[in-house]
Amino acid sequence: MFTSMDYERTISPKLHSATRTTHYSHEMERIVKIHEGDLGIHDVPRNPQVIERGLRRALAENPQLREVVSAIVFGDSAKEIHSAAGEPSLTVHRNGTPKIAIASDDLKVPAIRGHIRTQLLQALSLIAFPVSAPTNGIPHRRELYTRAHLERFLNVSDPRLTDSLSIVVQGGHRISPDEYAFVAAVAQEITRVQRNVTWITGCGHGVMEAPFDGANQARKMMAQRPDIRKAVNIGVTERGILAKERPNKYVDLLLTYPDIEQRMEAFIRLADIIMVFPGGVGTAEEIMQLLGIMMFNNGKHPNHTVAMHLLEQQGGTWMSQIRTLLQACFTAEELKKYINVFPDTTPTQYKRHLTEETGRNRNSGWNSILEIPERMQRPIGITDPNEFYRWMESIRLSRGEHDPFTLAATLREVFSAIVELTVKQPHIAAQWQSQGQTPALIGDRETVTAMMQFIDSMYAQGRLFEGCPPRERLLRAAA
Repeated sequence: MFTSMDYERTISPKLHSATRTTHYSHEMERIVKIHEGDLGIHDVPRNPQVIERGLRRALAENPQLREVVSAIVFGDSAKEIHSAAGEPSLTVHRNGTPKIAIASDDLKVPAIRGHIRTQLLQALSLIAFPVSAPTNGIPHRRELYTRAHLERFLNVSDPRLTDSLSIVVQGGHRISPDEYAFVAAVAQEITRVQRNVTWITGCGHGVMEAPFDGANQARKMMAQRPDIRKAVNIGVTERGILAKERPNKYVDLLLTYPDIEQRMEAFIRLADIIMVFPGGVGTAEEIMQLLGIMMFNNGKHPNHTVAMHLLEQQGGTWMSQIRTLLQACFTAEELKKYINVFPDTTPTQYKRHLTEETGRNRNSGWNSILEIPERMQRPIGITDPNEFYRWMESIRLSRGEHDPFTLAATLREVFSAIVELTVKQPHIAAQWQSQGQTPALIGDRETVTAMMQFIDSMYAQGRLFEGCPPRERLLRAAA
């Protein structure tokens, strides 16, 4: 279950400024300084906000906080937003005054706590950096993130995060009990050795729950040791997922993003290491997302280090299937730069490798200067079945025609489309079936065959959600 935490999102001690009547949150003051140009960031749109007195109390006491926060983040740019109870919650002024304040007469800073405070400050931050309007005819295009944007929505500082090793874990919901136990055992071993580890997952079940479970067990066993501090389990989600699925019971801190692309980027920016365990097409999409971003930035980072690890327990078959797909699409030299594969491994064996690599990754800053290409930030954003069909048929999977980044980006889009058709918009596949049509995947034979075999293997292993449309309704290999 969630726990209340008295924590403050600290950016810099020198930014702390509080009086008896007004407290400027570090997060808001950071945005002020960006707007004023003090941080050397001049391409961030100036959109100063003034948060009215009493906002903290109104939101802290409002039982409809989630609806209020949702309205702040996803509503229109109305000047005043009211809570469900009719109490004024937020007033936005665009009067040119570069001040962003949260005023409080008698409330302490931790009056809004834990994941509630996190979501509130995140929501207010998103107002200052709105999604850009469509440009150049590209739907859903958003402005590329600057370093300041990233620091803004990734700053989740907590006393327990200081000098901790941040490990992101990705993988599927639908895993076997043995797979769950393996993931939990890996987390338990690493937490026991590294001692101060922050675990970060998508906060659902399966692979997203097991690391928290294993880490908590390790922390309980070491609770009496003076050199052990309780770390934090961070769940990273997006509004569509949150609406359908409750975070698992081990989440301490919940971060919510507007869409799946920003959620994926947050995983990359937060991680010292990214571990990937068996999963379905969503996990494959995450692999291609990271791989494509690393390929796009190839040669731009002199201290490059391998940050993505694929792991599977002894006797598993998922690893061989994802490797077959990757090897059909990329050369061994290309894959070696970005991915370490640990098939048939044990928690103890992997623990030794991670101990050796930890220092290199934490010191390299591998993810702090990565540029996220616009193509990797763009959701499919298509709801019309006919338009979706035409878009699917326009995809080309060809190792000969594409450079490595473009091929990785195209693979990600195929997996993203399958997620759309099986989870978010299954009615589209149903309409295609009623019309007797299935889009064809076009490309070179080896690449298309490897993709189709991988997708079929995910169905055969039960990795996709129960009741989702069969693969034959979604996609077929071109003749």
